[in-house]
Amino acid sequence: MDQNTRRYNSKEEISKVDNSAGHHSSGFGSLNCRDVRWSEEEIPMALHYCKTALSVIIHTTGELSRMMIEVPSQNIDRIERGLHQIHRASSRLHRVFEGLLLEGMHHSGSVCCIDPDSDLKQKVSFYRGVREAKIRYVAGKTNSVSKPRLIELPVSRMQWEFITDTLLGNAISYCGDQPPDISIGWGLERDQTGQWFHFRVHDRGTGIHKEDLHQIKQPFYRGRNAGYIPGSGTGLYLTAKMLRRCGGKIVIDSEVDRFTEVKISIPLR
Repeated sequence: MDQNTRRYNSKEEISKVDNSAGHHSSGFGSLNCRDVRWSEEEIPMALHYCKTALSVIIHTTGELSRMMIEVPSQNIDRIERGLHQIHRASSRLHRVFEGLLLEGMHHSGSVCCIDPDSDLKQKVSFYRGVREAKIRYVAGKTNSVSKPRLIELPVSRMQWEFITDTLLGNAISYCGDQPPDISIGWGLERDQTGQWFHFRVHDRGTGIHKEDLHQIKQPFYRGRNAGYIPGSGTGLYLTAKMLRRCGGKIVIDSEVDRFTEVKISIPLR
């Protein structure tokens, strides 16, 4: 390596560029969701396009960052400036995505009634067609709570669909080269704080390093210890944010090359 070449010797150095998006908060900029009134029919497709665009951007910047292990020093600053500009655009797009979800809540209300058995069986049927996924469904369990057929949750129908699609989609993405092996289940629980609805997704896939777990709910964080984490980070970030707003919580456990389990808990009204 000659004197005009800079070498990045570690994943930590590379990730300073790759994970810098979390430090940008440039607002909506020219992509101001509040400037547009979205119809209820337009929002799901707009969400789909935003999420797809974010995934493409993050994948591209990740590839560029990994290419920076050895580059001529006269080019490195230009590449870094370009990456930061892309990250700022990603941050604005992410805010549009978040605004669309809030707009969706405005249209569909802040409460939805679900039939967990029926809803989740339909999800299983749909996702079994993706990459020949093996998905096991465990019917709801209760703890000192009668088991109603319908459950009223303090989230909109659009948010509920987003949360469940995010968790199942992630489980399929984390399976690596093997067909997805996933189990899902739900339950009701009563404790000293009230009644709770739990939803759990467990996959036997690539797993996530313990040191990355507390950061994977940050948008654009794609891992530094266990390698690249699929997606843009947007889904888990927004899922966690929506759960906090309704008093819910999310717990993630994982072990590299063994499993990942995500459990959400939502207070019942």
